[in-house]
Amino acid sequence: MAQARRSSAGPAHNLVRQRPRLVPLPPSTAPAAPDPARQTAFLLKSLEKIAERGGIIQADPVPRAYAFPSKRHITFDADIHDNLWRFGLTPIASALLGHMAAGHDKDGVLVTTQSALAQHFECHHTRINRAFKLLDRHNFAWKERQGRYQINPQYAYRWGSRKHRALIERMGTTLKTRTIAIPKPETRTR
Repeated sequence: MAQARRSSAGPAHNLVRQRPRLVPLPPSTAPAAPDPARQTAFLLKSLEKIAERGGIIQADPVPRAYAFPSKRHITFDADIHDNLWRFGLTPIASALLGHMAAGHDKDGVLVTTQSALAQHFECHHTRINRAFKLLDRHNFAWKERQGRYQINPQYAYRWGSRKHRALIERMGTTLKTRTIAIPKPETRTR
């Protein structure tokens, strides 16, 4: 016996959809907004102390968490980074420069050995040595002393801060002799 076809235009009660039940929201866990009167009183009290004792009013911005996975932000000089291909860096030298840019401390120094870098990049330490010589020739990075390598803060540095400006001031004479100059494109004539 053949089944009867179901029509989409069935009884009206089949077309009515049930509404989802609404659940009340849990109470908010966000901190309450600061009281402006309380902030004003604190500010007045601070200004009275400065008026009595003397001093300097200095406002530092509230430090905010980085929105980057590594919790650090490196800034590159855009012109140099865009023309990095003109320097003719080898793949190891490019990788070493990127590693130094990401791993340096607040003074622009990477503390490591060439053997450790050779293990990291899975190559012989002589290739690391040649890469450092190439980076030194173009003033990207140089050997400060045994196990300490300085990256040029004019190329890569931590997110622009007072520490970066202070580092450039401290390295003033060194940076004058170690300026990164973008090679000019060769003009070939036939």
